[in-house]
Amino acid sequence: MRSWIGERSDHPLRALLNAADSGSDPADGACALWDDLLRQIELAGPKRWEGKRREFRGQTSFSETLSEHSELALAAWLARAGIEFEFGQPGQPQPDLVLPEWGLGIEVGSRTLNSTVQLEDAVRAVVEPGHEPEHVQITYDTRPLAIREAVRSMIVDRVQRGLEVDEEVVPARGDQPAVQVRISRTPSSEGSTVTTSVDSPLLTPHLRDVEVEIRSKVIKNPDKVKQAESMPTVLAIDIARCGLAWIRPLAGWQRVLERMLDKDDPYIAVAVMVTGPGGPTHLAWSVNPYRDPDLAERASRLFSRMGDAA
Repeated sequence: MRSWIGERSDHPLRALLNAADSGSDPADGACALWDDLLRQIELAGPKRWEGKRREFRGQTSFSETLSEHSELALAAWLARAGIEFEFGQPGQPQPDLVLPEWGLGIEVGSRTLNSTVQLEDAVRAVVEPGHEPEHVQITYDTRPLAIREAVRSMIVDRVQRGLEVDEEVVPARGDQPAVQVRISRTPSSEGSTVTTSVDSPLLTPHLRDVEVEIRSKVIKNPDKVKQAESMPTVLAIDIARCGLAWIRPLAGWQRVLERMLDKDDPYIAVAVMVTGPGGPTHLAWSVNPYRDPDLAERASRLFSRMGDAA
């Protein structure tokens, strides 16, 4: 990991590395996972991996690093399965990963959305410093996937001014109901705490939002469409950090993917990378019924070779 970050003090992973050096066990564990992943890439030695390392060193935001992690994780998966690959050529319309022996490319996408954690962290930041100890309870009627930044800022401002909160955080649309949040505060004798709960255990609206997010922001992403038009391409989407997407069984995701592609989508197949808390990554996938059946069969063989879990 150190050799991939280089000497930059402002790299998005520098704080993690510094925390590990200071003796933080969680940070040390996270760095060990990064070390293992990057070591697998170096041992595989695919074409242009040094260029990928230069890109990694140049990253300026944690979102860039998370996106890169998805691509590197899939590349390492291919390496473990004994599948030859190379990184796509920068500056050209080419998928992220090219598999010469298979005549296929893999374009990697990801979505990171965790609005409940973001709001809880933002509320905690304004509650704890300089206030009398209190317990702040954030309660949603149903679990939201995304809360707009302006709405989050408004809620945090109300909390900071000591006001109660009972607000719509996600408007209703179509058959999706609005999402309401309530924030209550009670004195505490054990220091300030902030917790989050959801009234309804029903996750159907939340998972529908995940599907919409995947289709609109990844499958229909113009850049990814352009890459896929350059050669037969499989689209792999990392949804490990997209709300509670991981909670849906793989068979359920496969059924969703089967109806998600249409005749205008250039991908030979689409897959989701599903990682539960602390668990391995699994693949759910479906071929595109509107594309060449021979290519679809080739993609199916690729998925079978990769296996279900990494």
